[in-house]
Amino acid sequence: MHKEEIIFLHLTLFQLKQMFERAGFTNDFFSAYERLDIIPAHLYKHKNDHKKAILTLCNGILEIFKNQEEITMLLEKSPSLKTLLRTQGL
Repeated sequence: MHKEEIIFLHLTLFQLKQMFERAGFTNDFFSAYERLDIIPAHLYKHKNDHKKAILTLCNGILEIFKNQEEITMLLEKSPSLKTLLRTQGL
């Protein structure tokens, strides 16, 4: 992938992380992401730094999705997430 595509994916996952956190979901992977000290706006950072951030965010999101009951609660709290998932065919 090109760096621009990686940064776009990083941005998308970062936005999902923010939605989960606003709904009250957090985990060790999200804390680890914060310690990486990189956000999608850091265009000057290396491509590999963004890749590491992406993998950390993916692990955090997967951790939340492991428990179906939590997802049901999240969707009830966040209609915008429910709409986003529907538009993505999920």
